[in-house]
Amino acid sequence: MATLLLLGSCGPASHGKVASIGELPGPKAAPPAAPVDVSVIEPGREPRAPLRYRIRTGQSESLVMEVGVQMKLVVGDLAPAAPNPTVRVTMKVQALTGTPRLYLEGKIARVEVVEDPAVPAALMTALRSDLDRLTGMKWLAHFTELGHLETLGMPAPSDANPQLQKTLDWIREGLRLLLPPLPLTPVGKNARWQARRSATIATARVEETAIYKLDGSALAVTLGMDAREQPLHPGTPPGTALVLSSFEGGGKGQIDLMLDHIVQPTTLRWAASGKGTATPAGEPPAPITLGLESAVVLKRK
Repeated sequence: MATLLLLGSCGPASHGKVASIGELPGPKAAPPAAPVDVSVIEPGREPRAPLRYRIRTGQSESLVMEVGVQMKLVVGDLAPAAPNPTVRVTMKVQALTGTPRLYLEGKIARVEVVEDPAVPAALMTALRSDLDRLTGMKWLAHFTELGHLETLGMPAPSDANPQLQKTLDWIREGLRLLLPPLPLTPVGKNARWQARRSATIATARVEETAIYKLDGSALAVTLGMDAREQPLHPGTPPGTALVLSSFEGGGKGQIDLMLDHIVQPTTLRWAASGKGTATPAGEPPAPITLGLESAVVLKRK
C-alpha cells in the first residue's frame, strides 16, 4: 500500500487550468479566471508603486530547474519506500506574446538525475531511462502581468508510467513558480502580501498560503498549508479505505525579483506531515504516517 500511495502526486498540482497544448487558448482568447487570491497585508513604506512584469514579445531565456520531493509513508509496521532523487531540467523559454498577456513556450533541452548514494542504483538507472523521453518536450503557459498562472499545458506521453507522470507533476509545479504573484495595489519597501490557493498533495486537497515580503529586489517567502479530514484516493485496491485525519506543513524561500525577466531565481523548501488510517477490506484499520519534503531551485543559465 505504501508503494501505491507513492504513485500519487507528491507535489502541489493545482496549476491554474491545466490543459493539453492543443486546448490552450490563443493569445487573443479570453483566459479563465485566476485561481490565486492575492491580498496586501502591509503596503510598505512610501514611495509606493505598482509591481508589474514587463516581458517583451520574443524575449528568450534559459532556465535550469532542480526539483526533488521526498515522501515517507509508514503504514502500520511497514517501512517507508526508498527516497526519490533530485531531477535537474534545462529548458529554453520564450515569450510568444509579451505582457500584459504573457504566453510562454518552453522546450526541454536536457534532463538529469542528480547522483544520490541513498537511492538504489537500479532506481537511478530506470529513472534516467524514463526521463530521457522528456528531451525535446514542449509546454505552453499563460501568465498575467501580475504573475497569476492562468493555463499550463505540458501533457504526459500517452504511455507514461507512474514515475514519469510524477516527475512531470514536479516540473509543472516548478514552472508555476516562474513568476511569483504580485499585488494589484501599489506597494513599497517591506510590503507584505499573501497568495492563497487550493493545492493537491499526495491526492489530498490542501489549502496553501504564501506570504511574500519585499526588500529591495528580493522577496522572502513564508509558506503554510493545512487540510481538513478527508478520504485519500491514490489508486488503492478495491475495498481499501484511506482517511487523512490531520495534515499541516510550512516552508521558506527566497526570490530575486526581476520584473523584466521571465525567470525569477528562486529557492523554496517546505515540509509537511500527516496522519490517518488505512483499512483494507475485511481487515482492521492500520495507522498511517505521512512525511513530505520538497525543494525547488530555479536559475537562469
